[in-house]
Amino acid sequence: MKSNPYTLVNYATLCKRYFEHTFAKKLTRIEKNYTRYLNTGATMLGFMRRKANHWLMTALFAAIIFVFAVSFGNGAGKQGGEPNFAAEVNGTVITLAQFQSAYSERLRRMQQFRPDYSPEQADKDGMRSIIIDQLVAQELLAQLAQTQGLTITNIELAKAVKEHIFGNDKPFDLKEYQRIVNSYLQMSPSQFENQLRRQMLAREAANIISTGGMISENELKEAFNMRNTKASVDFIRLDPRNAAVATPSESEALAYAASNTEQISRRYEENAAISDNSEKAKSLDEAKIEIAREFIIKDKQKAAAMLVAEDIVKQLKNGVALDKLSLAKGFEKSTKGNSGLFSRFGRSNSPQLSKEIESAAFSLNKDHPTSEKIFENHGALVVIRLKELQSPDETQFATQKESLQMALNYQRKGKFVEQYIEYLKKNARIVYNEALHKAIS
Repeated sequence: MKSNPYTLVNYATLCKRYFEHTFAKKLTRIEKNYTRYLNTGATMLGFMRRKANHWLMTALFAAIIFVFAVSFGNGAGKQGGEPNFAAEVNGTVITLAQFQSAYSERLRRMQQFRPDYSPEQADKDGMRSIIIDQLVAQELLAQLAQTQGLTITNIELAKAVKEHIFGNDKPFDLKEYQRIVNSYLQMSPSQFENQLRRQMLAREAANIISTGGMISENELKEAFNMRNTKASVDFIRLDPRNAAVATPSESEALAYAASNTEQISRRYEENAAISDNSEKAKSLDEAKIEIAREFIIKDKQKAAAMLVAEDIVKQLKNGVALDKLSLAKGFEKSTKGNSGLFSRFGRSNSPQLSKEIESAAFSLNKDHPTSEKIFENHGALVVIRLKELQSPDETQFATQKESLQMALNYQRKGKFVEQYIEYLKKNARIVYNEALHKAIS
């Protein structure tokens, strides 16, 4: 029988970690104040029980019963005939309010970095679908944490609330806290605290799951080889502007302009923006032939340079030495025989060459040293040929082993958690609000 890869999670570790982090040595004044606030519910219930026979309590209970009857009676959870939830995970409801809160928060964060980021762009990026998936994943992880006995204490929750609402510098203020949660987050303190508690549970479960993967010795050695193997290449760089091409005729330019009106107009506007105002500006009709010729010449030069590059690849594959290459007229002074030393990790000694060229260098070998692909790099065409693959020093493996382990664990952390969430989904009962799901899918 094949072993289940998802049993890598050490549930004993879950419980142990819970007991290790539950007890704090000392409570700060802020923690004590907020703990009292968290226990306010119990105090209020005691007061209500003691005054149960008072007429005011009777009226209050009647009002509460009426509200619950309206909110949770027949048709509860629906508005206008539609389910009033975003999703349901093993019987636990993710409300529309939770979805809207998470969506608004994500949109605000995006707009901090991109002020022009709009809800329309968010829809194109699939943000709503991403939010739903994240809320479902969070709930699955929170449920996993609970089944393994992991809890978030009031002290831990108080710290998280204070940090989330006030940051590290400002002191906790109960009235300000209630105002922010009610007006800004559009929920009650208890709803916010419950939501934050489940987020913390999910985060704890994810942290523990991410430590469940083991890195084998073979994987470490493979990473060591990738990190330390270096590729030395020779490259030939061709500048298309060196190609001699005939000036396009007026009829050819007009035909090009007619077929590429947007491109011509865009270049005209760019030229107008940087032109010398002391000279009389040409109209678009007057300038379009000149602009079209510019584009035609550029295309022809690139095509001519590509033919030269393809011929160089053929010569190299036939064993012609770099200094014996035959280059077409105009390209005689093209750079050739320049060398670059690339490493998969770290910086190369050839910053003028792109990452794509660096990656391609490691796909070459002794039997196939010349790249079939011709690369575009900073306006030039580049042909590369492997000069040497420098093998790593095996004696350095032991000294790099720990850092390699840390790097691989970091890389795999997110991936391993994603895989485990998929496993949880397959074994969970998940119901989506179909109307909402169709709108975002």
